[in-house]
Amino acid sequence: YCNNPAALALTVKNCLDQEATLVANAEGKSFAQNAEAGSIYQIRQNISMLKNQIRNEISVAVNRLKQEHESINMDLYTLKDMNANHARLVEKHGENNMEVKKSLETKNKMQQDLTNKLGRTIQLFKH
Repeated sequence: YCNNPAALALTVKNCLDQEATLVANAEGKSFAQNAEAGSIYQIRQNISMLKNQIRNEISVAVNRLKQEHESINMDLYTLKDMNANHARLVEKHGENNMEVKKSLETKNKMQQDLTNKLGRTIQLFKH
């Protein structure tokens, strides 16, 4: 090999490759399997990261919807009380009474606000 350093380099390279193959085989894996295992590991890591990201986003969205649901339920009970109060006022004072008219106006505004809130909440499900 003194006169042919390229042949020496090739022989050394072949020996190192064979040794690496023997070591990998002793571990139960070939070079291709090691490279594939590395790729599979990276893919699994990416999938795991994406799963966690999606779980977090879903958790935030669910919590927001729970809060919206609680708010809507409270508004529904308030509107129900307003309806009952308005009906009592109508019975007691009649339709033309100022207090009855004001109660009707407040009740209608609350009903419109609740309708708008429900519409916005439904839009959250469409996205």
